[in-house]
Amino acid sequence: MDSPVLQHVKIGFEADTPPETALKMRGLIPRATAFHVGEQPGTSPSVVLEAVKSGRVNVMIVWEPAIGYFLDQYPDLKVVPVPNTRTMGSPEQYSFPMSMGVREDDKQLEQQLNQVIASHKDEFKTILTSCGVKHFAPALGTGGL
Repeated sequence: MDSPVLQHVKIGFEADTPPETALKMRGLIPRATAFHVGEQPGTSPSVVLEAVKSGRVNVMIVWEPAIGYFLDQYPDLKVVPVPNTRTMGSPEQYSFPMSMGVREDDKQLEQQLNQVIASHKDEFKTILTSCGVKHFAPALGTGGL
């Protein structure tokens, strides 16, 4: 996020995400375009990839799992993970392990889900990989597939 290159290119980003905050902190919003993929029913995440391919933006900062499935259709685009730290202060987080949530008092369901996840971890990873989702090393102290 602190790359000097970002000072000179057209940037696209998913609205209302940590990268938007990072762009604001660095004064990069004026040259950036927000994409509201999650807010527009029927809008495919592939619109952000098409924006890069068409030259509408030079760089797109998005959540990779949302576009991973569509990346096969854009073989000339490259995915680069954004590091989880920044030089402007306390850490910003850009990589998140996937999670499931249950009601706080539903310990039985929580245990069942944890058992299913643990016993099918390899299958989940295979499915995600087959859908084009890239796997990055988890941040220190976190789990992950």
